Amino acid sequence: MVQSNYVQGHLAELTESEKAGTNWHMDKSLAGPSLILGDIATHSYHLAAYVTGMDASSLSADVTAVIEGREADDYCGILLRYPNGARGNLWVTQAAAGGVHGLSLTVHGTKGGLEWHQEQPNELTVRPLGKPAYVLTKAGPGLHPAAQRVSHIAIGHPEGYREAFANLYWDFASNIIDDLTQTTPDSLSLWNPDVKEGAMGMAFVHAAVRSSHQDGRWEPLQNLS
Repeated sequence: MVQSNYVQGHLAELTESEKAGTNWHMDKSLAGPSLILGDIATHSYHLAAYVTGMDASSLSADVTAVIEGREADDYCGILLRYPNGARGNLWVTQAAAGGVHGLSLTVHGTKGGLEWHQEQPNELTVRPLGKPAYVLTKAGPGLHPAAQRVSHIAIGHPEGYREAFANLYWDFASNIIDDLTQTTPDSLSLWNPDVKEGAMGMAFVHAAVRSSHQDGRWEPLQNLS
């Protein structure tokens, strides 16, 4: 089971730029078919896909604006079905009064669960079945080599949002250089997203819009792998 949340609060009220019609995010001709889906729900969906290694096969979506007077979508609740029988749930909004950033992921499999919150990004809670839960820390013992590789600062010192992007840029640039020089790349550098993730994000947005327009009817997601 997969639960991915992205609960923000900066649009809990109508903004002045929104009232004046000067905020391009609220203009569907510029921002696309759904603000909430294109702006942050794609991040929530991709996080779940990246960690689990699975793309959903179908979804049922409720996409709307919960703030009175708002035209752009600011909320979505989405159920996901995966090819192996797993189930998922996305709760994504920018209209949660008091919310800060709120990106989180919880995964439960047959042997236990994982829990991560971006507001505490250096800790991953592991919950083994029938055993006490424990916490893996950035740059600490027990991490996979892929996690150790992107930890550049000693344990106890925070690494954050900017460093995460730096890791992506480093891998992307090194892949280009390896291709130009015909060098075998570090296998761990190939974990960065590519055009497939971008295409899958757009397929997710359009499937959710279609589903919501048909009162949550289950819509298939095209397999792009």
